[in-house]
Amino acid sequence: VEGYVFTMRIIPKSTSTQPGYVINADPQVTEGVGATGKNHFYLDSDSNTIHVNGTQPATVADPPIGQ
Repeated sequence: VEGYVFTMRIIPKSTSTQPGYVINADPQVTEGVGATGKNHFYLDSDSNTIHVNGTQPATVADPPIGQ
């Protein structure tokens, strides 16, 4: 969608974890004239905050978007 590849991972409920999800949005092409995006984004069911990384797939450890 709009030059990004979205990946969703479902975390099933178990005896040690609650159910949830993790979503990553990564640009199809990151460099050059045909770049479709520069930033990588991350969202999960626990943080409810979008995290961003400019060089690699984002994780919960990356800063929230806008900071």
